[in-house]
Amino acid sequence: MAGTPFFGLELYRPGDSHLYSPADPELLLLQVQVTEIIRSVLEAGDPGKEDVRARLRAHLARNPGHPELALLAHLQERHSASQP
Repeated sequence: MAGTPFFGLELYRPGDSHLYSPADPELLLLQVQVTEIIRSVLEAGDPGKEDVRARLRAHLARNPGHPELALLAHLQERHSASQP
């Protein structure tokens, strides 16, 4: 059985053994909230931010089923890039 698709992302759904199974049910809620944030970034129409969206999509591809890890990696990358 596949994960629950949500804006092209796979989220854990009870019974999905191939996806990360959260020990804490609140993790699923976190994933949904993070996915909403990701969706707002990806849907933003600012053409000057396509590079940001491309990097976020790359993090999503490297963290299938884990939108929270993808967003964390994206934010860490942006933070380290802004440091002198």
